[in-house]
Amino acid sequence: AAQVRILDGDRHLRDLVSMGAAAGVAAAFNAPIGGVLFSLEEVSTHWSQSLTWRAFFAAIVAALSVAWLFSGLWTGIIASEGPPVLIPNFSGGLQYNVREVPVFVLMGVAGGLLGALFNAINGAINRARARLYSGAPLQRLLARWPSLARSAAAQRLLSFLAAGRRLRVLEVALLALLTSTLLFFPPLFYGCSSVEAAIEGDVFPPSAPPSPPPSPPPSP
Repeated sequence: AAQVRILDGDRHLRDLVSMGAAAGVAAAFNAPIGGVLFSLEEVSTHWSQSLTWRAFFAAIVAALSVAWLFSGLWTGIIASEGPPVLIPNFSGGLQYNVREVPVFVLMGVAGGLLGALFNAINGAINRARARLYSGAPLQRLLARWPSLARSAAAQRLLSFLAAGRRLRVLEVALLALLTSTLLFFPPLFYGCSSVEAAIEGDVFPPSAPPSPPPSPPPSP
């Protein structure tokens, strides 16, 4: 009973959510490390070293369990081809040269730098949004023109900014409108295809076959 009361705490509930998210992603994508990283970056608000090992263990167990169950998907017998593995062979006959390894390293470095740039831009946008919601930029702007600050329109705008929920709803509506508008135009640059071709995977209709060569004239 004492152990149950301990697990009722907020800290343990947060840890259980983090471990569950890591296990779910690992089971869905067969990626235990990816599940732990997803839980660390997107789900958890608090993290510790002990939680890392617990989440990693939960992710491995979840991925192995799904691989074990899916091993009998086609044969009907679970583990009919041996124990489940987390990293199956996806080579498909493709091989790479050792000289290509530096290119892979540069791709990883470029991905890390782009990720850091994205995080910096995201943080700057969040800080700008926080300042905008507080109404401080508008107040500093109106402080330069006291007569404009005392107008009814400025007071209504300040009261609108003070209600953060309204501004957040307006922001979401504007983003949805912008996204839907931008996504409306790309299909106009591509041709249409039939529903049957889209179902069969042949979205783009093939080009017309070449016309057969003209038949030779009949001999006299």
